[in-house]
Amino acid sequence: MPMQVSGGGRLYRCEVCGRLTSNPILYKTCCMNKPVAFCSEACARKWIAAWMRNQEQRVRSALLGGRLGIPGSRLRKSML
Repeated sequence: MPMQVSGGGRLYRCEVCGRLTSNPILYKTCCMNKPVAFCSEACARKWIAAWMRNQEQRVRSALLGGRLGIPGSRLRKSML
């Protein structure tokens, strides 16, 4: 889950809309080395929703593909 971090006083470009902002909203996830900057809460919510969808799809495809290595981990389609 992305967590919000504090940023310095520099200029950042929003990852969603490309707008420049001097007081960004910064988020960092466990799998990213750099924080992601947003100009507003709306842009942050839009990016987080897309990021969560992507993470769910990765887990779902790993489970269905059997790449997790858990013996007997067959999921029924009704469980997804």
